[in-house]
Amino acid sequence: MTNEPLPPRRLGRSAVALLAGLVTVIALSLATDQLLHMLGVYPPWGEPMHAAIALNLGPAWYPIALVVTALPCGWLGGVLHRGGKLQPRSQSE
Repeated sequence: MTNEPLPPRRLGRSAVALLAGLVTVIALSLATDQLLHMLGVYPPWGEPMHAAIALNLGPAWYPIALVVTALPCGWLGGVLHRGGKLQPRSQSE
């Protein structure tokens, strides 16, 4: 066991990576919505979607649940990327 100090945490880089992931998800979601509107899969903007093939596209709590679970799922992805370890990074990282 060595007494060498651990490298400084790169909290700023982690925050930027998390924000970049969030912006990417939002941008891809909006782009997909726009594409589906243009192809006629979705009705024109401003019109309700209840006349689509499925009469009920989901309850109102569903998009709220997606927003609430986005950050915890992103954090869990980082934990899984590290092999499930919640320890500080080693100096080699």
